[in-house]
Amino acid sequence: MAKKKYAQKADKPAKEIIDTPQVATPSPIPDFLSYKSSFYILLVLLVLANFWVFKDFLLGKKVFLYKDIGSDTLNQIYAFAKMIIETIEKDGIPKWSFQQGLGQYVAPFNLGNPFHWLIYLLGKDNLPYSIALVEFIKFISAGLLFYAYLRQLSLSALACILGGLVYGLSGFLSISSGWFNFFTGWAVELSFWLFALEYLLRGKGWYYMPIAIALVAIDQPFNLFLIGEFSIVYVISWYFFQEHIKLNTYLINIGKLIGSGLLGLLMGGIMFGANIFTMLNSPRVSGGSSYFDTLTSRPPLQPVDALQAGTIVSRFFGNNLLGAGNNYKGWTNYMEAPTFYLGLLGLLLFPQVFLLLKDKFRKTAATVATLVAIIILFPFFRYAFWGFTGDYYRLLSLFIGITILLAGLWVISEMEKGKKINLILLGGTVVFWVALLSINYTDDWNTVMVSSEKVKAMLTFIVLTALLLTYHFTRKNLVKYLIVAITFIEATGVTYATLNKRDIITASEWKEKSGFNDYSNEAVQYLKERDKSFYRVEKDYSSGTAIHVSTNDPMVQGYNGTTVYTAFNHKNQVSFMAGLGMINPKQEFETRWLSGIRNRPFVLGHVGVKYVLSRDVIPFKNFGYDSLTTVNDIKVFSNPNALPMGFTYDGYMTRANFENLSMLQKDLALMQAFVVEDKEKSTFGQLREVKDSTSVLTLEQVKLLSDNLKKEALNIKQFSNNNFEGDLTLSTPKLLYLSIPYDEGWKVWANGQPQTTRKVTYGMTGVLLDKGKHNITMKYEPPYEKAGIWATLGGLLIYAGLLAWSFMQRKKSMGIQQS
Repeated sequence: MAKKKYAQKADKPAKEIIDTPQVATPSPIPDFLSYKSSFYILLVLLVLANFWVFKDFLLGKKVFLYKDIGSDTLNQIYAFAKMIIETIEKDGIPKWSFQQGLGQYVAPFNLGNPFHWLIYLLGKDNLPYSIALVEFIKFISAGLLFYAYLRQLSLSALACILGGLVYGLSGFLSISSGWFNFFTGWAVELSFWLFALEYLLRGKGWYYMPIAIALVAIDQPFNLFLIGEFSIVYVISWYFFQEHIKLNTYLINIGKLIGSGLLGLLMGGIMFGANIFTMLNSPRVSGGSSYFDTLTSRPPLQPVDALQAGTIVSRFFGNNLLGAGNNYKGWTNYMEAPTFYLGLLGLLLFPQVFLLLKDKFRKTAATVATLVAIIILFPFFRYAFWGFTGDYYRLLSLFIGITILLAGLWVISEMEKGKKINLILLGGTVVFWVALLSINYTDDWNTVMVSSEKVKAMLTFIVLTALLLTYHFTRKNLVKYLIVAITFIEATGVTYATLNKRDIITASEWKEKSGFNDYSNEAVQYLKERDKSFYRVEKDYSSGTAIHVSTNDPMVQGYNGTTVYTAFNHKNQVSFMAGLGMINPKQEFETRWLSGIRNRPFVLGHVGVKYVLSRDVIPFKNFGYDSLTTVNDIKVFSNPNALPMGFTYDGYMTRANFENLSMLQKDLALMQAFVVEDKEKSTFGQLREVKDSTSVLTLEQVKLLSDNLKKEALNIKQFSNNNFEGDLTLSTPKLLYLSIPYDEGWKVWANGQPQTTRKVTYGMTGVLLDKGKHNITMKYEPPYEKAGIWATLGGLLIYAGLLAWSFMQRKKSMGIQQS
């Protein structure tokens, strides 16, 4: 075969090498938003943001007490804390206190939150400032725990940072903090609950879940119901969002969840039972003043009204678009309005899930979205979520906000994986939100602050949209940093305005001789030095400087009074006051603010009010009160007709006869007889029946009748909040009447023998005694306290045993795998 001939190539001339300077290629900005550093980045961001928000409180320029619609910070939070601290100093672990109305078991709801313990440890002198410090810690803790939860979802580091940041600066946290900051503890508990739940569902371990449930149980048991509802939806949705999971494995984890729940309740028994007892013994639950009938009567498909709809829309964009504090112009009030705000980024991105999700997951997302829409648009279903206990949003706002936020954070994670978002949908979304922002929802929309908040929200939407578009095309790390920065500025600004642009007590104002620091304190101290016996004090004024009248002055100023304002007042004090016509027990509002006794000068003596502090609101001299002294602008009167805490009756009056009397006749009748239910007449057969009251009311008559009741009264020799010792001698069988709301925790012994306590005069305590000499001992033993302690000890032992067994099994399993 002939060989092919190849043409010889001519040599090419060598190229001339030109020595030109090299231009360096710009190095990309490094990505520090990794899992390794994300926790520390978030921690720094949360500390910086919350320091800016709380700086005036932390540096002592202001105290964390509000005079506006958030007056509960002053009238409840501060008052509760001061009472508990002083009770601990005097009695040890708080049980009963006579500074809460006519007396009540005060440990429930005050000792269940670990954050409260820190406030108590810091002492009463630091109280106004320590409240702010603890709120600062709560905000940071909430953000970090929510971050830990997001990590369980396998979201990107950027998404976890953003989620933790906006949760730690959420609308729910900031508005609750400047109102009734027990709620901010709930946000911390919820974030830990979600972390524990996700940890369990993913098969990593059950051991966080009992702790999460126990923390909620000892703080606010009703939240077990609310968070439980949310968790049911969460757990069911979780299953349908999983790509690969065996039903058997899922059901096993559900079993572990149920077991963990029961164990958590057992571990929290020490306070869980006490909290339940207090709720059940309040008029809001068992006293006939609940909203159940009213709320269940609303048509299920009746939508929200225009004002509430506008408020709902506005509260997604921030807390203050309808004004802050007393300047708020939306539905109900600034505090009770929905608190959906969890940053604007989630609102921009959550619609993308319906395009990015696979078909089988899209249906689940649509179902969840429909459920959320129904709850928002039709109040009946919101009432149902709350068990028809009230017209509330509160925690429900946080659940809805979290749902939307999770969708948005998932989209961010998908974008970082290289997924492309739909730009048309993004553009439509931002136009839609800006259009909603442009609508005037109230006549006062154009105030300076409202206009400013509206413009800020619009600009933030536009800037975030521009950044998302840039990242969509370039994937630059710089864009991620800018998204974090914008979110940081946005959320910090909203939270700062919520807590600072309000009517707040300054540090200098707090030190003045006004408000709770007025001369009432000196007057109370004068009485304590003058009289060492047990007695009550009343005022015809309130010392608080907030827009709402303070009725918790006894808690703050350290005296035994009659007034009180709490969420769960003792139902038998409410019943007593209702029986005397002081309040309408069907009006839930009236059962929380109890101050009517001080408007009845003769009834004050009946409940042992021996002294009155007056600013001439009530002319006490006209009712026979004697002037003692004057302390600055406060007049101190003594009540010559004040009865001891324990005095005796030889007669009773049936309820039917008593209710036929006029108000003044009722007051006088209480100086002659106690009141019993008609069907209980036979129980008191050994006493005389009084069928009518005197029709002539004179000061001499009042003095004569009160002196008669004092003749065979209980001579108290020793007393504390939880114990009384004394004696009395009876010439005939009588009823020892104790001006203490009837409570099964009070135990009474006469000459060492246990006595049966009875509810008399609508809600007070009575003990039938035979004639003769009686040594009386009284002790308050919180109902179910011992059972609760044993439950907690048993729960902790079971938990420790199961935990040890779990780790041994895991170690054994690892050993088998290695071998």
